[in-house]
Amino acid sequence: MSRIINGCFVATVAFLAAGLVLAGDQKDPKAILDKAIMATGGEENLAKQKPLTWKGKGTYHGAGEPLEFTGDWFIKPPSKQKTQFEFDFNGTKASRIQVLNGDKGWISMGGSVDEMTEEQVVEFKEGLYALRVASLAPLTGKEFTLAPLGEEKIGDRAAVGIKVSSKGHRDIGLYFDKETGMLAKTQMRVKDILSDQEMDQESLPSDYKDAGGVKRAHKMVINRDGKKWIELEISEFKTVDTLDESLFGKPGL
Repeated sequence: MSRIINGCFVATVAFLAAGLVLAGDQKDPKAILDKAIMATGGEENLAKQKPLTWKGKGTYHGAGEPLEFTGDWFIKPPSKQKTQFEFDFNGTKASRIQVLNGDKGWISMGGSVDEMTEEQVVEFKEGLYALRVASLAPLTGKEFTLAPLGEEKIGDRAAVGIKVSSKGHRDIGLYFDKETGMLAKTQMRVKDILSDQEMDQESLPSDYKDAGGVKRAHKMVINRDGKKWIELEISEFKTVDTLDESLFGKPGL
């Protein structure tokens, strides 16, 4: 169950935009991105980058038998994150807290608190980076390079993709609904911190709702190497002006 430490549960998504992507735009990453930004809520709203909080419940499939969990998330861009999980091991309740604060992090479970290894910190940072990429507005900056990924079917709908590259980070694929501009899938390589194995991870957002002027996914299916890993349903999604710094301290202090 300790594999539920990935910080990539959430992706920002888009709402309906007028018109269709023109055939010539399908190979133009900037045109695809511009449409997605407009669909999501506009560059001004996306650029605010306020702290986020949300609650959620879901099912973890990575341990063989499905395992139900609930959680609370606190995100303070660009480098702070806290997640609190409650789950049930065959009738036994347990909790887990994960905190990333810059270059340090902690995992608390079963009454013990362990400092994250360098590898774990890297994975959490890449999770926050993926969240930043999925927020779309930063992608207009010079630090990012965009390239076309072509078209593919996601479910029964056509999607068009772009590859996002930035020095010091893994490439991320973003696929947008060809008609509406909504984010339909993110794809990236991740490393399982227990097995130390790299895997292909895809996140499939749905159930778009407004949260602070931005349409965000309130449901998510996350697959690893083609197998279902997590199903997540998000509630009480909020943007806030600030989060108390004490949230991101070592658990138990």
